[in-house]
Amino acid sequence: MLIKRLFLAGAALAWLGFLAVLGASYFLGLKQMSGWTVNGAGPGLADKDVAKIEKNVQQIERRMSRLL
Repeated sequence: MLIKRLFLAGAALAWLGFLAVLGASYFLGLKQMSGWTVNGAGPGLADKDVAKIEKNVQQIERRMSRLL
């Protein structure tokens, strides 16, 4: 009977610990998102970055079409 209670208490503590970590990560994520800019208000991409991104997108599209 004592072992069963200890097991339940340990499981409850583990669950509460998990919820605490989950809640903290959610809270930190919200704080991080509050610093994001809205709809392009931040710095733009350089032309070389746009070309690189387009090249990566094309490569990914080719890989996907091969898989399909």
